[in-house]
Amino acid sequence: MDNYMPNFQSQFKKELEEFIIYKRSNGYSYVKDTCNELKYFDDFLLTLNMTDKKIDQEIVEKWLCSCKVTNKASTKGRYFCVISKFCKYLRLMGYDNVIQPEPCNITYKSNFIPYIFSKEEIKRMNELLLNKNNINEFNNSTTFYVLFNLYYCCGLRKMEALNLKLSNFDSYNMTLLIEKGKNEKSRIIPLTKNLNDLIINYINIRNSENDYIFINEKNKRMDKQMVTKFFHQLLNDAKIPLTYEGKHQRLHDLRHTFCIHALKQMEEKGFDLYTSLPILSVYLGHKSIVETEYYLRLVKSENENIINKSKNYTKNLYGKKDKFYEE
Repeated sequence: MDNYMPNFQSQFKKELEEFIIYKRSNGYSYVKDTCNELKYFDDFLLTLNMTDKKIDQEIVEKWLCSCKVTNKASTKGRYFCVISKFCKYLRLMGYDNVIQPEPCNITYKSNFIPYIFSKEEIKRMNELLLNKNNINEFNNSTTFYVLFNLYYCCGLRKMEALNLKLSNFDSYNMTLLIEKGKNEKSRIIPLTKNLNDLIINYINIRNSENDYIFINEKNKRMDKQMVTKFFHQLLNDAKIPLTYEGKHQRLHDLRHTFCIHALKQMEEKGFDLYTSLPILSVYLGHKSIVETEYYLRLVKSENENIINKSKNYTKNLYGKKDKFYEE
């Protein structure tokens, strides 16, 4: 568990520290990023030059207006959660000068569409990794090769894979235990025999007593910055163009790709996608099935794009014009 504690300095210094300890004692991870959001709130309180331990509606509104990107609904929503949870804790502790903020009407709509790698792109990247790595020798590249296969074949989140420990791997039953992933959800991931054997081989050649499965050459847990660096280099070597925004695809796009390919495979096998959706939702560790339904829309959207492109290519192949194309 992450024991990081920010250096709080406002009048709520003691309460903020106790709040983090309280949340961790109740099973919440409250890692560095989450704690730093509370530190931003602590810094904000210092700007008010207050000594009284109170939080009223005026303070709530000033805090919500202080977010760096005030026109971004997701940022406002995150700022609201920070103050709402802290206020709830203070009131539970008997603080009378603290209000419980009313839920604000924040509508969050994202036009973001993840990058879905084609099967040819996945094959190209995997072949490059195979050619670069000697899977019988331990090095950082070997670690990334195994991680890449986990991200694409199992749809794991970045830190879910990096946080895996030896005790989470059951080679006999060919499973991985994801403990307290996002939304504090734990789940068991089944492995194929090839992937199970790959992890067994990796653990044998790493020859380390470190509890974490994936370690670097310094015998420490592989960090996310290094994994991202390896992934960006792989994208360059595989000649996968940047997105329309001029940025590299994200490692998390491998998880999105897994979801789309899994749904397409179900569809090809004649499964009812809406019936199968709860299974995929549990497998992915989603908070609700609504999150998983998002991928159904992507599959439908992609199919419609293919149909529309096909119509454009084939509309002049026939002697008789279809009324659909007449202007």
